[in-house]
Amino acid sequence: MMSTSLEEYLTQLRRELRKNGVMESRIVEETREHLADAIHAALQRGISVEAAESEALAKFGTPQEVAAQFTVEKRYMINRLYSMLTRLSTPARKKQMDATQYHDVSVPSRYHFRSSIKAPAS
Repeated sequence: MMSTSLEEYLTQLRRELRKNGVMESRIVEETREHLADAIHAALQRGISVEAAESEALAKFGTPQEVAAQFTVEKRYMINRLYSMLTRLSTPARKKQMDATQYHDVSVPSRYHFRSSIKAPAS
């Protein structure tokens, strides 16, 4: 069971993530687990529950700082994915463009449309 201060922290984190467009429940659940581990480690050292929670929250950072870090990481991953997709699609587009440059227009191809003129009926 988490304390009220930890639940408030996670609620603020959810709000900040949503505000930054990064809402993934996985992030909040992992944060919950890391905070619980940090509190457990502090309790093992003989610190009171309140002091252990305060220490864990101070080390972890404010909800705004945590959300900002995930926002930066998400943008980095999106930019990297976009860059990779652009690099992958460039050779295909270049190859397609080269094929049109060397097309012999004197020879009909399947891409030319046939136009015919009908002779007037007499």
